[in-house]
Parts: sequence; structure tokens; C-alpha cells
Amino acid sequence: MKASTRRNLIRWFHILTGAVIATYIYSPWAAIPEFALLTKAIVLPLLIASGLWLWKGHLLKRAFRSRAGLLLAFALTTGLVSAQDRVFGGSGTFDIGIQTMDLDGLNDALTPAGYGSLSGPAFTLGGSGQGYINNWVIGGEGAFYGFGEANSPTHELELAGGYGLFTLGYIPLQGKGFVFFPSLGAGVAGTGLDIRPRNSESSFNEIIANPDDHPTREVDLGTVSPYLRLAVNVHYFPLAGKGEKRYGPMLGLSTGYAFATGNSFRQSGADLSGSPEFSPGGFFVSLKLGGGFMEQR
Repeated sequence: MKASTRRNLIRWFHILTGAVIATYIYSPWAAIPEFALLTKAIVLPLLIASGLWLWKGHLLKRAFRSRAGLLLAFALTTGLVSAQDRVFGGSGTFDIGIQTMDLDGLNDALTPAGYGSLSGPAFTLGGSGQGYINNWVIGGEGAFYGFGEANSPTHELELAGGYGLFTLGYIPLQGKGFVFFPSLGAGVAGTGLDIRPRNSESSFNEIIANPDDHPTREVDLGTVSPYLRLAVNVHYFPLAGKGEKRYGPMLGLSTGYAFATGNSFRQSGADLSGSPEFSPGGFFVSLKLGGGFMEQR
């Protein structure tokens, strides 16, 4: 690996881990147990290990030189290369996936009121677009998510929402037609709780003749949370073009963890006493189908 590539990787790693630690110190996400565990048990030890590597890495290289040669041979036989080539291009995808979310607090409030329990994971449907600029991946994504319905004898209840993110990533590993990269996405997620009365079976003429006998009043409750996504991604362009260029369909996979603060539901902007807190954070996996072009120079 070239010295410039190594410096870029270390710089990207320090930017990413620094952003996570700063978020832990200065934002409400420090109160999220999963985020606190990630920061203390994974991010901080990795940051310390990278510092030790910069300090005494030359001794470790000398001790494990023979083993590193075997690993390099394995990487070359599988077609993997470090990100020495510069990647340029862009792609847009249709995204479909699932995400886990903690529904226990909400179900604890719904069950005594006669509603069924909501169950996960949530189904997600959305899209994303990104540009590859000198190994940086800059873009945005958005999606809707839903859980289906949890009904009572007299009412229907539906939980659904969506999110929008700005995303930033860097490509440390690539091969012929594919790139692998971590990414950080930041944005906002909004979730709505829709409650409406069950409609009895009525004809069209009955409804227009006596509309007061057929109430359709709905109650909409909502919550908004800051939203942070840490992901690892693979993008693959199967069709070879001229030279190092690839055009046409693109397949991708993204997985990771989403962090969001837990907030109470509100109605028309007003706080509701006794509302359970809901957070749209959790593990996710998303399949990406789309197209674009990529050039590895």
C-alpha cells in the first residue's frame, strides 16, 4: 500500500471515530445505551490501538512480516486490491430492506387499551444517490418504514414513518467493478401513529345520505428524532465497459446500525402527558438495485 493511501485511510478513520466520540460527548445520543456501548467498547479502543500502531507499528510489521505476506497473497488471489486507484462516477438506486426498532414501550401502552401488539422488523422502501469523487462517496438517501397495523375492536392503529440523510464515505478497498466502503449518514427521522375508527360495512348511498352516521375522524400522533447511521457498503457494477469504465446496472448491499434519540409522541405540536418514548434506531440491512457508472483510474 502506498504511503499516501495509508495516510488517507488513517485520516478517514480518525475523522470517523472523532465524529462518533464528539457526538457521544456533546449530543443527547450519549443517553442511548447501544451508542454508549459502541463508543466505549469499540470506537475508543480502536482509536487507542491506531495510536499505538502509529507509535510502534514498525515493530509489529517486522514481527509479522511473513504472515502479512501470506495475507497479501490471499487478497490478490481473490481479486481484492487496496484503494490505490482513484474511483470516480455516480449511481442511483432503489432500496428495499428491513430494520429492527424497539417497540416494547409502545406496546406496553397499547395492550391495556385493547390494541394488538406491533411486531418488527420494520419494512423499509426508498432510494439513494451518490457520487464517487476521488474515492470519497458523497450522497443522500431517504426511505419510508412501516410495521403494519395493531387493531382494537373499535379502532385501527398504524405505525409508519420515514427518514432523510446526508451520507459521506470513503473507499479503502476495491476490485474489478466493485467498491467497499464505510459510511456515516446524518439527518432526521419522523414517525407517525395513526388511529382511526373501524368503518362498518356501508353502501355509498348510505354514506352520502347520512354522513353524520359514519364518523371517519382520525387521530395523528407524531415524533421527530435526530438520526445517525453507521454502515458498511458494497457496490458492484457487473458489466465491463471500455478500459476501466463500467456503465449500466449496479447492485449494492448496506448494513449497519442506526442511532436515534427516544422521544415522546406529540399531537399538533403539543406534548402529550403519559406518552411512551419511541426511537427509530436499530440494526438494518438494505438491498440496492439501480444503475450508474464507475471509473477506476
